[in-house]
Amino acid sequence: MAQMTEILEELSRLTGRHPEAMNHVMRTLRTSGHVETGRRGVTSNVSAKSATSLLIACLSGVQPADTPRAVEVFTGLRPLRKGGFGQGIAALELIAKADTFGQALQELLWLGPHLKREAMTLLALIFDKVPADQLLDLRFFEIELLLQRQPAPYAKLSLEAVNENGVYTHCFSQEWICDSSKLMSGFYAPEMKAQTDLKTQTSISHRSIFRIGDLLAADSTEEQSHDEVARTEGKAVEEDRRHAAAAAHGRERKPGSQHHRGVNIRLPQR
Repeated sequence: MAQMTEILEELSRLTGRHPEAMNHVMRTLRTSGHVETGRRGVTSNVSAKSATSLLIACLSGVQPADTPRAVEVFTGLRPLRKGGFGQGIAALELIAKADTFGQALQELLWLGPHLKREAMTLLALIFDKVPADQLLDLRFFEIELLLQRQPAPYAKLSLEAVNENGVYTHCFSQEWICDSSKLMSGFYAPEMKAQTDLKTQTSISHRSIFRIGDLLAADSTEEQSHDEVARTEGKAVEEDRRHAAAAAHGRERKPGSQHHRGVNIRLPQR
């Protein structure tokens, strides 16, 4: 599990904010109860829930004093359609079943390492000549997480990928919008009052999502460089590729089928 300092450093790199500014955001969210830290302060371990709050605070684009409200608003967004649209990989479809955006983002960060391996394995079967540790660098696969503050709070998670015919396709999306019951009760009054026709959106790709997920999943007793992690993942995906090839040996794949042979990646249980 990552320490708070590691998460803050990653978010500082992502947003371009000075580390002290990120510390200010963290302290503000800790005071409001959205971030939990132990007695060790910034050296405490970080939960997926706290990382979710910090990431929303960064992507919302508001001033530090306004981040608690932003976290409260965005975490409570409801899915436009539970389960999302299209067919993504298993981890994304599981994330899309969450009741709120806050829960979905928490699952996304928690499942980050498993989502990455699943994506790399599927790409390895399509592009079987490309070294496994280079698959994501080829930009054949793109997950985007988008937050919109104006004209109304909104979030979207989408997946685009190159298929076996070399065509870049929109594979999956899930959207979260204002909770209708909260809207009727006046909860969004401050956001409605400040509403403009100018869209204010911020998005990140799977690269940042995977990096934060790796930090949350890391064993604090083990320190690995980025290259070491990439090599380890590459070996695991090459093994998945060999198993898939062995499973497919002796049987033909139906033309146009979207089933990837022999892929069976277990998702972690909480």
